[in-house]
Amino acid sequence: MLQNSANPLPRQVADAYVDALIALDPITGTHMGIAESARFLPDFSPDGQEALAALARTTLDRLTEAERRPGGDSDAERRCARLL
Repeated sequence: MLQNSANPLPRQVADAYVDALIALDPITGTHMGIAESARFLPDFSPDGQEALAALARTTLDRLTEAERRPGGDSDAERRCARLL
């Protein structure tokens, strides 16, 4: 089942989280093999830490919603949600 970005399934929430995490923490991106990340450093200030915390909160909220959507309870989607 194909979902648009307005109604993502858990796998799409996970993909969006990884993209946002790499933007906020380029060191993680470098460890994941994203060559472009090697030129940057994360924001270690309180604002940068708050951005990471906000990303985690938002992602968990989106994941909860995604699990309730049709198809969000399939085995593959549940595994992805658990990994996230």
